[in-house]
Amino acid sequence: MLTYYKVHLFYTLPIVLLLWIILHPFLCRKEKLKILALNIIAFLYTTPWDNYIVYHKAWSYHPQCVLGSIGYIPIEEYAFFIIMTIMDSLWCVLCMRWTIPCLYFPEESKFKSLAIRWVPIALFTSGALWGLFVAIPATKSFYMGCICWWALPILAFLWYGAGNYVWKRKIAVFFSITVPSTYLCYVDIIAMRAGVWHISEDATYEIFVYDCLPIEEFVFFFVVSSVIVMGCCAFDKSQGILDTYPELFHFYKKPSKLQILFNLFQAFLTDEFYLPEQPIHDLRTSMIVLEEASKSFSTAGIVFPTGVRKDLSILYAFCRVTDNMIDNESIVDKRKDKVNLIKKFIDELSVDRAPSWKYDVGKKIDPKSVPNIDWSYYEKHLKKNQLAAFRAISRISYYLPLEPFRELIRGYEWDINEKMIETDSDLLEYSSYVASSVATLFTCIMCFKSDFVGRKLIKEDEWLIERARDMGKVLQIINISRDIVTDSETLGRTYIPTSYFEDPKKELQLLRSERKPWSLGEQKLRDYALKMIRLADSLMKSALQGVPLLPPETQGPVLAATQVYSGIGIRILSTPGYQRRARLSKLERLAIAVNCMFFKSSFDFEAQVKKYC
Repeated sequence: MLTYYKVHLFYTLPIVLLLWIILHPFLCRKEKLKILALNIIAFLYTTPWDNYIVYHKAWSYHPQCVLGSIGYIPIEEYAFFIIMTIMDSLWCVLCMRWTIPCLYFPEESKFKSLAIRWVPIALFTSGALWGLFVAIPATKSFYMGCICWWALPILAFLWYGAGNYVWKRKIAVFFSITVPSTYLCYVDIIAMRAGVWHISEDATYEIFVYDCLPIEEFVFFFVVSSVIVMGCCAFDKSQGILDTYPELFHFYKKPSKLQILFNLFQAFLTDEFYLPEQPIHDLRTSMIVLEEASKSFSTAGIVFPTGVRKDLSILYAFCRVTDNMIDNESIVDKRKDKVNLIKKFIDELSVDRAPSWKYDVGKKIDPKSVPNIDWSYYEKHLKKNQLAAFRAISRISYYLPLEPFRELIRGYEWDINEKMIETDSDLLEYSSYVASSVATLFTCIMCFKSDFVGRKLIKEDEWLIERARDMGKVLQIINISRDIVTDSETLGRTYIPTSYFEDPKKELQLLRSERKPWSLGEQKLRDYALKMIRLADSLMKSALQGVPLLPPETQGPVLAATQVYSGIGIRILSTPGYQRRARLSKLERLAIAVNCMFFKSSFDFEAQVKKYC
């Protein structure tokens, strides 16, 4: 005999469990707060309405199919409020979390934006008023009327704050609503066939969508799913505004839950149409830079929480743009001019800062403290995509230390001056400039943007920063060992320590001047790559020790990125000869990502190095 708790046991809870298993590595604290808040609101708002419906006999339950009742409804029905909200929320996250919310803020005309907002609100309001008038107990319109006056005002309210955002994401919203609603209609049919509950003919129009499913139940599931999904969208839109326009809101150093919710509600009521478009434009440009320059980072970024991903993308785009600005100039003096321009920009960001230690921000963190940048100067000297990257990084600089940017510049100067890498120590020094600097900034972003609190790194976090810097060196050295041929042929550069060479003068001539790396022979190229990979291996164990200290929602993505690079190193080790550019297949990268995201495990890089060396 099918009972109500068995309906949950066999049909609803397994789906929730499956969705949780799939999504739990991707659920950051903000997502969990969203789901918790929606559950509390749904439970409190639905309980009196459901009791009212059952009291007036719109539906009933077989007494032998329920465990017991509180008020007029079974215990399992209360559980259903929570289960449906969690199911719909998780499915919505699965459909919608993979892109940055602010990229969907409207670009329509004012008329279109107003029409998108107010026409649906008028329809929802009309439907709610109709429901209020026809929801007369013991009449055919009672159940449908109750659904309308109960749910449509909430939809109208949610549409007021998030309607334009929902419209821009209408395809994802459509699937977020229809899939769980259709499934719950299927479960409803099974339960009604088994006699677990019964919908009264006296309170419905007796119009059946399919089998024994009355139109009221069909509407109920689709409307309730719409409320839940739009609640998720409202939260995402609010968080997107807080992430993109933090200067518009009060910044709390240690916000309470109430202060967090107040900022979210204020952002929910904010009309995106009246917000400056420049930050969104600059972010879009940064994303395009990433897609063109690093498809792997652009793809891997989707596993980070959206706020973290946005700022990581801005930082990475700035690094790529500044690097290309210099590399694209063939004349040394012009390359130096580009470096001086970047220095000038960082100096302008540094005004009024007094760091108390090397990687201190140097001032009170406040998004309202906008640096005084002479943008007219940069408009004359930068291309559009470069200017966008500079503007974007300036907006998030308020919580970033600036010393890593100066280290990055020292790396650029190293390349311009064609300074020789003679020893392993030189290679580590160069890697600290061009990679450890970025790893330090990545760590700052992950710690600051992973929670509502915005944790600033302090001097006591130096150990974590050093582990991040070790990781930067590891990844850079593996990258160098992979790109020996590419660096020589395209840039006339080599980062192999000259102490490795049998004939430094001749080999440097082949690698830098003649750009003929293959003339060294595959075995020699392989030997040099193996020596550098052994150097990277000496730092890997130390670097991985910092991962557990990162915010939980960033540990899996960081581990995945490091293990993909480790996999490239192992591919170099395990392949006879030397490949032009060793790669992992998409399937191999996916397998590594799944392992890291779901199990937070890594393979033993040291053992693999010993195996092949």
